[in-house]
Amino acid sequence: MSEVWGKFYELNDDQKPQNLDMLLKIFSENVRSATTEFNTFLEEIVADLNNCAINRAVNGKTDNFFEKLFKIYKAGYFPCGWDGEYPYGSFIALYIEMKNLN
Repeated sequence: MSEVWGKFYELNDDQKPQNLDMLLKIFSENVRSATTEFNTFLEEIVADLNNCAINRAVNGKTDNFFEKLFKIYKAGYFPCGWDGEYPYGSFIALYIEMKNLN
């Protein structure tokens, strides 16, 4: 994120994404209210998705770490590690099939 924040701070005020704080608040509230199944990980998920949003606001939709992370979440997986030495390698992601227990 340091590279993303560096780019963000280099932008003039009129170039910075508008209403980013409001958008991040909406993400956070929605993630926290969406499930009680993974309370332990909610703050990690919120932080990841906030970083993905900030990255996209600053860099656009590019093929980078945060866009790949976002794709993992969109596919219903939970990123939980990295196989290899970054930047070489790939994400490790967990998928849990949620069954109706009623």
